[in-house]
Amino acid sequence: MRRQNLFIYMLTALVLSAAIISFTMGVSMVRAENAVSDRAATNGAVSGNAVSGQVVSGQVVSGQSVTGGAVTPKNENPRIVTTTFGQIEGKKTSKAYIWLGIPYGQTERWKAPTAPDSWSRTRSCKKTRKGKGDECLFVNVYKPVSKEEKMPVMVFLHGGGNNGGTANRSFSSFVEETGVVVVSVEFRQGAFGWLQSRGLQTGDRMTDSGNFAMLDIKLALEWVQNNIEAFGGDKQNVTLSGFSAGARDALNCVISPAMKGLFHKVISFSGGMTTCSVREGRRWSNQKLAKILVRRGRFSNQKRALKYVKRIGKKKLNKLLYSLSDKEVKRMAGATSLRLTNFPQNFRDGKVIPKAGFDVLEYGGYNRVPMILGCNNSEFANVSYKTLHRILIKNPKTFKNRAQFYRLLKKSKEYGSKLQTSFYLERLANKLSIDPYHEDFYTYRFKWGEDRRVVGSNYARYVGAIHGMDVDFLLGRYKKGEAGTSDSIYTKANLPGRQALTSVMRQYVSNFCHTGNPNGINGQGNVPVQWEKWRRVKGSKRIMTFSATRREAKVNMTSRTIDRAKVKRQMKRKLSKRAYKLFRRRILNDRFFM
Repeated sequence: MRRQNLFIYMLTALVLSAAIISFTMGVSMVRAENAVSDRAATNGAVSGNAVSGQVVSGQVVSGQSVTGGAVTPKNENPRIVTTTFGQIEGKKTSKAYIWLGIPYGQTERWKAPTAPDSWSRTRSCKKTRKGKGDECLFVNVYKPVSKEEKMPVMVFLHGGGNNGGTANRSFSSFVEETGVVVVSVEFRQGAFGWLQSRGLQTGDRMTDSGNFAMLDIKLALEWVQNNIEAFGGDKQNVTLSGFSAGARDALNCVISPAMKGLFHKVISFSGGMTTCSVREGRRWSNQKLAKILVRRGRFSNQKRALKYVKRIGKKKLNKLLYSLSDKEVKRMAGATSLRLTNFPQNFRDGKVIPKAGFDVLEYGGYNRVPMILGCNNSEFANVSYKTLHRILIKNPKTFKNRAQFYRLLKKSKEYGSKLQTSFYLERLANKLSIDPYHEDFYTYRFKWGEDRRVVGSNYARYVGAIHGMDVDFLLGRYKKGEAGTSDSIYTKANLPGRQALTSVMRQYVSNFCHTGNPNGINGQGNVPVQWEKWRRVKGSKRIMTFSATRREAKVNMTSRTIDRAKVKRQMKRKLSKRAYKLFRRRILNDRFFM
C-alpha cells in the first residue's frame, strides 16, 4: 500500500513539473515573439535568423516565402529594404519608391571591382550621389508605388561617350506607367574605366582586359540577381538597356561570354557595334603618358617622352601609371566626338570581349536574347552644327556667305544622320539576322521634330529628331533640342501629341520588358499598331516609326531602309568637290559610324 501511494505521489509530482516547464516555455516564447516584433517595428526589417512564420537557417524570411537573396519582410515599411550588404532606406513620391546611391561594389585603381563592405546601421539612400573617379559604383532603384511582386526589371546604362554622363536620371513617371522596376547604374568613366597598358598586366585575364567599366557593369548585374527581389523585381526577367555609349556597352554585354545568364532581353537606344583592339588601346595610353611627362617637365617634347614610355620595363611603367593623380587620369580622355581614336574602349581582349568582336553575331557565339534596336532620325544634327560652327569661328573664309553655311549645315545633317542612324539600326540588324537561330528583335526610328507643322520650319530643317530625343520622350522629359535652337519647340499646342507619343512608347517598352514582345502576348498588349519583328526580306515592313502631330501620336511600320553605300555615293555625286572634301576631312572624318 505504501509503495502504491509512493508511486502515485511521484507520478503526480512529475506531471506538475511538466506543466510548470511547459508554462514557462510558453511565456518565454511569447516574450521572444514580442521582442522580435518590437525589433522589427523599430528597425523596419527582420535580419539574421529572426523569422516571422517559420525557422529557416541563414535566410531572411517573410511569411512562408524564401527567395535565397535579400528579402524585405511583408507588412513592413516599404521604404526600408534589406540587401545582401545591409539595410537601406529610400523615399516615396506620389509616383515611385526611390533608393539613390546604393553601393554595389568598390574598386581599386585599374583592378576588377569587388563587393562593397557591409554596414550594420540602416543606410540612408534618399539623396543623389555623384560618381567621381574610382568612387562611383552605385545604383539608383525606382519601383512603382505598387504591392506587386516579381515585376520586370530594366537595368539602364547611361550615355556620355563612356567619359561622362550620369546615372542620376528620374524614372519616376516611367515606372509608374509601365509597372517596371528600373535600376540605373553608375560605373567607372574615362581612363578610370578603360585603359590598356602592358604596365597593368597582372596575369589575371579579367583585370588584364583593360575593360574595368565592363567588369563594373557585370558586378551591377550580379547585384541585381542577388537583390532585386527585395525591391519587388523578378531576377528572371531582366532587360539590359542603355543609351548612346551605354547602349554600345549593353551590346558588348551581348557578345561577352562573361555576362552569360545575367540578363534576358536588351534595348539599345542609339547603340552600335564598336570595339577596339588591345594594340589601339596601348598606343593611346603610351601617347597620353608621354603628354603627361612633358607637362610634368620630365621631357622637353612628346617625341622623346614617347620613346621613353615605349622603352621602359613593365615595373617602371606600372610605377609611372600609379603615380598619376586623379586629375591626370581624368584628363587623359577628353570629349570623344564620336571618334574612338580620341578614346579607345571596349577592348577585344578575348576574355571579357571576344577577339572576333561583333563577328560572333553571325554564327551564334553570343548571348541570344530578344532585342529592341532604336535610333533617332537626325542623330548627327547636333554634332554637325557644333562642328560647322567651330570651323566658322576658326576660319570664317571657309564659307562664302551665310547662305552657303546653312546649305552645308542642312546637307551635313542629312548625310551624317543617315550614316549614323543606319549604323545604329540597319547595320546592326543585318549583322544579327545572319545568325539563323537569332531571337526575335524589333527596330524603330524616332522622328518627332522632323515635321515643320509641329516644331517650326527652321528646327525641322536644321535640327530634327536629334540624338537622345527618343529617351527623353520615353522618360517624359522634353528637353533635348532646346539648346540647339533659339526658339522653344515644346509648346502648349504640341503638348497633347507629345504626351500621347510618350504613352504609346511606354506601352511598347512595358510589353517588351514583361514578355519579350512589344505587342504583348497574343496581341494583348494594348498597342495601336502591331510591331513586326525584323525579317531578312527586302520590301517588308520591319521598322517602326515614332512621331506625333500636335494632337496625337503617329506610329507606323515602314519598309523604307537606308542603304549606307548608296548614301556615300550620293554624297560624292551631289556635293561640290570642295564641299565633299570638307565633309570627308573635317566633318565626318574618323567618326566611328563611317
